Amino acid sequence: MSYESIVGHVGPIARLQGIVSGGRIAGGYLFAGPDGLGKRLTAEAFAQALDAEVLAVGVPEGKQKIPIEAFRDEGGILRKLSLKALDKRRRIVIVDPADRMSDDAQNCLLKTLEEPPERCLFVLLTVRPEALFPTIRSRCHTVLFTPLAEKEMRRFIEPLKLDAATADWVIALAAGSPGRATRLAGEAEELRTRAGELFDNLAAGTLNPIIERLGRIRDNEEARRRAREVLDLTILALREELRSRELKDVPRPALLPESLRPRLAALDSEELADRIRELMDHLRWIDANANVGLTIENALLRI
Repeated sequence: MSYESIVGHVGPIARLQGIVSGGRIAGGYLFAGPDGLGKRLTAEAFAQALDAEVLAVGVPEGKQKIPIEAFRDEGGILRKLSLKALDKRRRIVIVDPADRMSDDAQNCLLKTLEEPPERCLFVLLTVRPEALFPTIRSRCHTVLFTPLAEKEMRRFIEPLKLDAATADWVIALAAGSPGRATRLAGEAEELRTRAGELFDNLAAGTLNPIIERLGRIRDNEEARRRAREVLDLTILALREELRSRELKDVPRPALLPESLRPRLAALDSEELADRIRELMDHLRWIDANANVGLTIENALLRI
């Protein structure tokens, strides 16, 4: 993996290139930003630029957290780092997602960051840097990743050969995340079907079918993913209505079907902006493990 294969992130890449050319390599780096932006790819490109061996730490199968054993046990990463390398190459440990380390794992990593093994550095990837101990953050150089601009996203999805309407829809819903765009493109037809059902229910003012569809999903994480999808699609529709008013332009049907416009017509532009902010608050509640059904019902009642 090289920097040339990464779309966007000119600032973070320039910073990392400067670190390598300057030869002042720290023991810890924190790559922070929303999911799916390319933090992992950039970490691997950073390793290649340093000619470093990559070691990975992640959430074990069947677990919710990265346990201390991932660092300290016989097969843990610290055991591997204690063995002398056969050559003089650096070693990079990529911890992904770092915000899902247990407290014990964070304490263990903190001690290692205070005295890192020779020619070894840690790269922590996270969407929630605030979930890490402040002492860990203070010992790492933070590199911030931000969503890609629309022009960069169009360049990214060009090889996917999507039709124009689907491309608009994927770019808007991906919100600057290449990883999310790839997933959306792969299930575009199914998602557009679900979006159509959602918009039909919103246009008719019938929320029960939306809640019932979410209630039938037994996997908790999948239910939260679908709930975020409902909120994201609703936010897109409101933003598209607001955009079309401000620019006096026709809304893009993939983002806002004509059937929903009469319902939104009762809201002036300021009220639309307020509803968007409220929906974004509900997105944060979903991420904070609020009840899915109640959160979605409360979010959509005023649309």
